[in-house]
Amino acid sequence: MDSINFYDIKAEKANAILKYRQLRKIAKLLRLIEVLAVLLLLSRFSVQLPQAVKNSASYFKNISGFMVSPRFVFVIGNVIVIILYAKSGRFSAKDSTTDSS
Repeated sequence: MDSINFYDIKAEKANAILKYRQLRKIAKLLRLIEVLAVLLLLSRFSVQLPQAVKNSASYFKNISGFMVSPRFVFVIGNVIVIILYAKSGRFSAKDSTTDSS
């Protein structure tokens, strides 16, 4: 057995360990940057959140008032009936005289 091969293997192992440690340091740095970015976004949105909630609340209040109105309920009910009637096959182009019942 040649002793040079053992030294080469030990050197490769040492290089692999160094690369692994460097990759772990880079990964930790990227995680830290990611956490800081999330915290920055949260702080940015937390300032705008109360106004957004207020705007959406008034919007949904107006929409719900419209959807509960009798006219809207009447139109939606009629649309449902028309769709069910159309799906039943009564509007098909088949000749009704060929039915033998």
